[in-house]
Amino acid sequence: MKNKFTILGCGSSLGSPWITNYKGKLKNNIKNIRTRCCAHILYKGLSILIDTSPDIKYQFLKNKIKSLDAIMFTHEHADQTSGIFEMRPFYWINKKKIPIYGSKKTIKALLKKYTFCFKAKQGYKPIMKTNVVKK
Repeated sequence: MKNKFTILGCGSSLGSPWITNYKGKLKNNIKNIRTRCCAHILYKGLSILIDTSPDIKYQFLKNKIKSLDAIMFTHEHADQTSGIFEMRPFYWINKKKIPIYGSKKTIKALLKKYTFCFKAKQGYKPIMKTNVVKK
């Protein structure tokens, strides 16, 4: 299997165009349609995601990514984390918690905001296991 790094999205926190179809001074060019920042690494058969953008489902489908072994979070902002709930099918497929990695601050924010991913709540089983990356 070939190692591969894929930029899934490189747009701003609102993507481009915005939900209102505002494009600023961008020309009508397919390259100016951008989803939120996110990337994927395929390394020695491991599928590693960098951030879970709000556009993650579309990004995975478009790029035909069908597996996930771990997630690295760069920071705790919503444009990097709000697609986290879309990762549930990988828990179901692999039958094990998805390891996630991030700074202490990021992990703390994820635990607070997305409690259902880490602790049994309202019928949901925890689907992720946290790992703090030290600087």
